[in-house]
Amino acid sequence: MMAKILEVLIATDAELAMSASKYIGWCVSLLLVFRLSYWASDVFPWAGLSPRYATLSKLDKIEWHSRVVSNINAAVCVIGAGYGLAWMMWESVADVPGGWYRISPPLLVMTYGGLCGYLIHDLHLILTTPSLYSLGMMAHHVIGICGSAYAWWSGLAGGACVFFLLTEATTPLINARWFLTKTGARNSSLYTLNGVAIFVAWTFLRASMVVIAPIVFYRDWHHFGHDYPTNIIIIGTTVAVGSLNLYWYYLIVRGLLKLLGLRGSASSTASAKRRD
Repeated sequence: MMAKILEVLIATDAELAMSASKYIGWCVSLLLVFRLSYWASDVFPWAGLSPRYATLSKLDKIEWHSRVVSNINAAVCVIGAGYGLAWMMWESVADVPGGWYRISPPLLVMTYGGLCGYLIHDLHLILTTPSLYSLGMMAHHVIGICGSAYAWWSGLAGGACVFFLLTEATTPLINARWFLTKTGARNSSLYTLNGVAIFVAWTFLRASMVVIAPIVFYRDWHHFGHDYPTNIIIIGTTVAVGSLNLYWYYLIVRGLLKLLGLRGSASSTASAKRRD
């Protein structure tokens, strides 16, 4: 059954090659979908699910709705990443040095094109809502937009895009931390469990890439080292995103140690990344 599904998806890929106008149109369409999702969250009766919602400030309500949309985007990204991983195994790309760099199937392109639409939507919120602004989030979003656009234009780095999309699996956990705080559950066992889950997920899905990526680049360098400027852009993006992830990982570890009572509470811990 799984093999049949993959055959259908791979056959669909052949029909979805995107021209520049189609790709831009797709990104804009998903931008509108995420904007409509934000507006739908704005009118949804959240107070019926959480009485504390009515007591939130206007800025907190804006962030509440933005995190709802963030979770929708994360779900789409993880589904797309799952397809990408299945495609890599089906095509045996994972066992072919440099294969991750050369091929990028159209269904995967549609996924990170959708991510580009989301990042543009969220970048607008960050720029227009002071409480959401941070230099790290600005850098993350700009890198994501430019990286996904270049991946489409070059038709390269499909494997790298798969793992970039997979990191979005950490986003709902980060968002859950914020929701638990705002709904008065900060001292609950669920909050502690979520903190541990954030640490585990970040370790395997983000921090590990800081080690794995250089190993893969070194192994496959002779397959793409001559492709300028693509190799420089891929490596530069990996270093930039890896640096951000390590910084946020440092904050997460500090927060977890404090949460578990392994750090003193005299010094305040900076908050972890808002979301991804």
